[in-house]
Amino acid sequence: MMIGVIIFLLFVGLGYLTDGLKNLETQVMDLHLNLKNTWQVQSRDGSVTRENKSSKLSDDIVIIGVDNKSLETYGQWPFPRRIHADLLNSFSRIKDQNQRESAVLLDFLFNETADRAYEDVILLDSIKENGNVSLQTLHTTLPINSYDQDALTDRFQILLDNYGELKNIKGDLSKVSPQYGIESPLIPYGRAINSYGHATYKEDYDKTHRRLQLVSRYSIQINEYTFKDLKPGMDFGVINRGHLAWENESGALETVQLPLDSESLDNLSKDIQRRGLKGMTLPDYKFTSYEDHFIPAISLTLALQYFNKSLDDVEVVYGSHILIPSPMKWDKTSGIWTPYIIPGNAETEDIVIPIDDGGNMLINFMGPKSSAIQGEYRTFPVRSYSRFAQIAPGMNSETWNKTNGLGGKVVMVGAFTLGMADDEKPTPMGLMFGVEIHANALNTILMENFIQKPPVWVNTLVMLLLILFFAFITSRMKGLAWSVVILLAFVVVSFLTITILFEYQGILIDWATPIIAVICTFVAVVIYRVFTAEKDKRQIKNVFGQFIAPELVEELAVSPPELGGNNINGTVLFSDIRDFSGLSLRQDAPTLVHILNDYLTVMTDNMVIDYNGTLDKYIGDAIMTFWGAPKEYEDHAVKACKSAIAQIRLLDSLNPSLMEKYNERLAIGIGINSGSKEG
Repeated sequence: MMIGVIIFLLFVGLGYLTDGLKNLETQVMDLHLNLKNTWQVQSRDGSVTRENKSSKLSDDIVIIGVDNKSLETYGQWPFPRRIHADLLNSFSRIKDQNQRESAVLLDFLFNETADRAYEDVILLDSIKENGNVSLQTLHTTLPINSYDQDALTDRFQILLDNYGELKNIKGDLSKVSPQYGIESPLIPYGRAINSYGHATYKEDYDKTHRRLQLVSRYSIQINEYTFKDLKPGMDFGVINRGHLAWENESGALETVQLPLDSESLDNLSKDIQRRGLKGMTLPDYKFTSYEDHFIPAISLTLALQYFNKSLDDVEVVYGSHILIPSPMKWDKTSGIWTPYIIPGNAETEDIVIPIDDGGNMLINFMGPKSSAIQGEYRTFPVRSYSRFAQIAPGMNSETWNKTNGLGGKVVMVGAFTLGMADDEKPTPMGLMFGVEIHANALNTILMENFIQKPPVWVNTLVMLLLILFFAFITSRMKGLAWSVVILLAFVVVSFLTITILFEYQGILIDWATPIIAVICTFVAVVIYRVFTAEKDKRQIKNVFGQFIAPELVEELAVSPPELGGNNINGTVLFSDIRDFSGLSLRQDAPTLVHILNDYLTVMTDNMVIDYNGTLDKYIGDAIMTFWGAPKEYEDHAVKACKSAIAQIRLLDSLNPSLMEKYNERLAIGIGINSGSKEG
């Protein structure tokens, strides 16, 4: 057990000191996602268009892709903005307005004016007419270098003024990295849309996109200070969600622990002297105060539109969850909002999205990249951009179609062909266009198909129990082969178990870490047993070498007898010297000892070495020997009888020597009994 405890402490330490084990668990999650996809694809081979039909895939997400067909129709990207207007008009202009889409995402950044001003006017009119359009912002860690920083701030301020931000924020903000740069749509677009959200992707250690920061902390510069301006007690608006920052020698911004006190100021001065910009004196070192704003990801924004909820309805608790209370859904048949029901489930009271300390949600990818080509695999329904843009109706409502097949759906418009934009991102499922990453994130929310990690203490406890269990099993198993079989069986069964939990419950339990820990425990215990077994063998040989035959000593060292009584079928032999009392009176003690040594040596060698007996004990001049243990013999009685005959012959050979040396001649009596006995 001590070996198990040591390995457990080692792995706990590795988990805290390095990211290697965490990264390995991330790769296991990727494997789960790809296995899920393999099962789904295999079940659909042979269909005309292989679309994902998983029960955990929302029917209300549609991708409108700018594909090769669209490029052939409209030419080089970017398209004239009046084409985007035609696309939006095809959504808006239907006779039955109850059959309208729930939300529209244009996955394009309108941060520059069109070459022809009237193109912007046409598109803005269509955005306003549609009323469901969302646009996105892009956030950067450092401030964006711009000749007009105020213009960027003004664009973002329009979004705040018109649509607000997430305000019900709780949790530890010290673990949430601020974003100091933002790209927002032009002001006219900011005023025309229905809502906004950021589209900043979160990369993991290997540049793969597995999670989405559902809430981004964007910080606007307020004031500048120098170190000499800082005083104990200053909080720089912490109560109002603000913070103070300074630039280190690498150009990164570091936040200051607030509110200030004498100790924090002293630590700050030391940090600046170690990592601050060269050439600046401490009193004049610059600090900037920022006002924090919490911006939803575009996928969260679209989900709120779908659920008919506002940003004010949402509760954010960093390190725990995002709560969307009482979600609703548009009933396109009755034309009213009804309580949201996930297909196959009961009415959903609240949507509770698990997030980590940084506000990130793991995306439960539903499959590999979809194709816009008819007949090829699609995770989500993909329709060609040109298909809708070409059928844009005019102003006359009499000519409009009754519906367009998008009733109640979230329509996501974005790049869907190579070459038009650098929009393919690495994901666990391979390269994927950004709009489909957003679709997977949105589906995760709409279907409550969340990937949930148990608390750290749960994974730690599971690892401890498994380590101790295998330390116990490995130390008790007789054969190494059975231990290996049990270990391999556990690896397979445990992986299948957590795969089922992941697929059906969305629970992601650590697997790689405890498995590696168990294997290390197994190897350590085996090595320990090898070394201790050699020690035990030497001890057995030393102890039993004088009592049993050498070949039996070797066998006993390889397979020591079990403790506890066992019924054995054997033979016991008793032999003693006749008239030993008289002998004792005739001889002095030293002579008597020599006589006994000569006699017992010859007789013991006969029984133990020549006839494989086991010496039980000496009782004065008597010898007690048995056959049948530790090794069983079918001819145990025969061996005992042969040994008895041999003793008589050996005594005849020994007596002349005894007569010559001690003037004594010995006679012995022998008794033999066979049967079942407890050994």
